[in-house]
Amino acid sequence: MLYVLYRAPDTRIVFTAFFFVALMFGMLRLSGMKLAVLGSISLLYFALVVWLRYAGNHDAGMLRLDMLQFGVMAVTFPWFLFIGGHVKQLQRGFDEVSVKLEDIEEKARHDDLTGVYNRRAMIVAMEESKQRADAAGEPLSICVIDLDFFKRYNDEFDHLTGDKVLRAFAQGVQGGLRATDVFGRYGGEEFVQILRHTALAGAMAEAERLRERINAMDIPVSRAIGPLTVSIGVAQYEPGETIIETFARADAALYKAKQRGRNRVEC
Repeated sequence: MLYVLYRAPDTRIVFTAFFFVALMFGMLRLSGMKLAVLGSISLLYFALVVWLRYAGNHDAGMLRLDMLQFGVMAVTFPWFLFIGGHVKQLQRGFDEVSVKLEDIEEKARHDDLTGVYNRRAMIVAMEESKQRADAAGEPLSICVIDLDFFKRYNDEFDHLTGDKVLRAFAQGVQGGLRATDVFGRYGGEEFVQILRHTALAGAMAEAERLRERINAMDIPVSRAIGPLTVSIGVAQYEPGETIIETFARADAALYKAKQRGRNRVEC
C-alpha cells in the first residue's frame, strides 16, 4: 500500500480511508497499546514516503497536500485511541453483563435445594423432547417418581432432615442417568425423568433399575425408619397427544403403584 502511495500520490485518499478503517477494526480487536503502536508505525511510514517522494521530485505543491493529509491523520489518530479505549470498556461491560445474565438464567432453571432441574425447566424439556420425537419418529417415555412415605422424615425428625433425604435421592439418581436422560424435581417429593429414544419396555427396565438403586442406598437418617423406597409411574408418548397428556398418564401410573403397595413400577 505504501509503495502504491509512493508511485501514485493521488492514492493518498485511499490510504487515509484504509488507515481509518483499519483503526476502527483495531478498536474491536486490539488493546490500546497495540493500536497505538500500529497506528504510529503507519504514520511514520507515511511520513517516510512523503519525504522520499519530495526528495526525488521537490514538488512543493504535492508536499503541501501530503503534509495536510498527514496533519489530519496525526490529529485524528489520538481521538481514535481515546474512543477505542471507551469502546473496549463498553465491550468488557457487555461481556460481564452477558455472563451474569447467563448465570442467572442457568440458576433459574435449577432447584435451589437439590441442584437438579426445576419444574419450569422440566416442562420446557418435556415439550422439546416431544418435538424431537415427532421430528425424528423416535420413542419417548416419561417417568414420574415419588418418594414413599416422605412425610415421615419431616414428622419424625425435622424439615432439615427431609431436605437431606431429597438431596441424597437426587444425587443418587443423577449418578445413574444416561447421557440422553433429563431429570428434575417437579415439586415436593415428586421428580420426573425424561427418557429420550426409549420405548415403554426400556423405560420400565430403567425405572426398575432406579427403584432398586434407591432401595439399596445407605442414608443414615433413614435407618431408624427403614430403607428409602420410591414408586414410579411410566408412560410412553403417543404421537398426536400433548406432552402434558403423556405426563398425566405417567402420573396416573404412579398413583396405581402407590395403591398397589408402593416401592414398585407401574405403567
